[in-house]
Amino acid sequence: MVDRLSYIRSKLKKTSEQLKRADLLNQLAWEIRYNLQEESIKYSEEALKISKEKDYARGRAYARINLAVNHFLKSENREAFELLRRALKYFYKFENEKGLSVALAFTGYVFESFGDYETGLEYAQKALDKVRKIRFREGEAEIRSLIGLIYSRLPDYDQALVAYNESLKIREKIRDRCFIFKSHWKDICIKKRV
Repeated sequence: MVDRLSYIRSKLKKTSEQLKRADLLNQLAWEIRYNLQEESIKYSEEALKISKEKDYARGRAYARINLAVNHFLKSENREAFELLRRALKYFYKFENEKGLSVALAFTGYVFESFGDYETGLEYAQKALDKVRKIRFREGEAEIRSLIGLIYSRLPDYDQALVAYNESLKIREKIRDRCFIFKSHWKDICIKKRV
């Protein structure tokens, strides 16, 4: 993770072309969303500003996802929902973009937070279909965790356990140690990501 962050930051320092800058800011905001939330928000807002100035729809859509996730992490779910709704307008036109599955999944999280588990599960299933189609393994692991969460709320603990185990298997396969050992490795993961 450190290598990826260093790479993005170094590219960002060297890039003056505004559309590439917006893409790099969005990538950086996504990478640090859980550990450096205020920085993530700052980079997302900068990407959104550039994208609006340059009429760059893709940049606006990814910036809105990043901002939505940050709002969601701060339990500002109505704001997150509105940003996701706007991002989805773009991504429905470009179904092979990772952003579509991410926006669908986080919309599922928002509905789960509202207590609307059935709608949350519908969005999670749509997101799962999209990640399988584009072979986005990290996204599949995250969505299976969401499905496990929703099933645990329903409560269908057998289905929840199946989904959580599927997520864990994928995370082990892609060596996503920060999520596999989240509670024990949190400090290590934060240090590695920064």
